[in-house]
Parts: sequence; C-alpha cells; structure tokens
Amino acid sequence: MGAYMRLGLKVLVAAALGIGAASPAYAKAKPVVLEPSSKWNVDFAAEKCRLARMFGHGENRHVLFFEQWGPKATFGFTASGPGFDRFRAYKPVDVKFSNAQEPRETQPFMGTIESVGDAIIYSTMTLEDQDQGYMLGILPQLTTEKASSVEFVEFKQRNRSVMFKTGELGEVFKVLNQCTQSLVSEWGLDVEKHKSATKALNG
Repeated sequence: MGAYMRLGLKVLVAAALGIGAASPAYAKAKPVVLEPSSKWNVDFAAEKCRLARMFGHGENRHVLFFEQWGPKATFGFTASGPGFDRFRAYKPVDVKFSNAQEPRETQPFMGTIESVGDAIIYSTMTLEDQDQGYMLGILPQLTTEKASSVEFVEFKQRNRSVMFKTGELGEVFKVLNQCTQSLVSEWGLDVEKHKSATKALNG
C-alpha cells in the first residue's frame, strides 16, 4: 500500500510540474500556411491607397493589406486573422519575405480587424534589408524590383508562425505606385515634373 501511494504521489507531482508533457504555453504550434482566396483589390481612395487580399477560407479566413498616404518608398502593413490569436503585444515578431532573406526582428502594434480577428499592424515597413537606406527623392516610390523577389510574407513570434503565400509583388506594387501618383495629381501637383526632379536628384 505504501509503495502504491508513493507511486501515485510521484505521478501527481509529475503531472503538476508538467514533467513528461509539453506545457501548452510552450508547445510547438503547427505553422499556419495560407493560400490566396481572392484577387488583389486596390482602393484608389481620396486620401490613401490600399492593396488588400484575402487568404484562407471559412473560420481560417485572413486578410493582408498594404497602405500608403502618398508616394513613399515605405508602406503601412497589416495582417489579420485567427492565426494571430496567440501573438502577444510588446513582444518582437520576425518577418520574412523570401527564403533568401534573413528574418527581420520587428516591434509591431497589435489590434483587431472587425469580422476577421486579431491583427498585427505596422505603421512603416520596407522590403529593403535593414542596412539599406530608403530611396530618396521628391517623388519616391516603392521598389518594384525588390517586390518581384518576394515569395511570401511570414510572421513568427516565439513558437508560432503565420505565412501568407503571396507570390511576387512587383506588379501589385506597381499599381500602388500608380495610385499614389494619382493622389499627387489630386493635390494639384504635376506628377511628371516631380518625377523629373526625382531623377535629377538621384542621378
């Protein structure tokens, strides 16, 4: 009886301490890999440009979108869906755009997109490596050459990973550049003159 009780006590202690089983907080989570479920949609709004696409289906539906408020070499960036429900605020997130790129440690905002779910939000993002400067000029644009080398967009925080299988983004970023140029025209400025000034400044 005594031996049985001691054995039972050891089992209870092991269970309480999590010995022999992975703790749910640190268990290896299965990566979330998302295929596109819609085409890219571009919103040529009055004050900003937004490029959005849905990924996944049903309860696994996610959305990825890029935003710009004018011609820039950087963009706002948001990803939302149930795959981010265990991501935590104030914790670093590694971002990658291709297998050839080293993960980039970032510090995003966290929020919620209505009808989609938890969201990871960047006010400013670039596809360029960290040690490269942004393109300078009076009318800067997104670098479509760099966007053409994109394979996916992957977010990792600790043991959790969410990957959007975007494919290359060169053509869609070209549309974003066209959209922001239209904003310049709405401001009453001459786009072609600003393009020429940019080329002269960078040339």
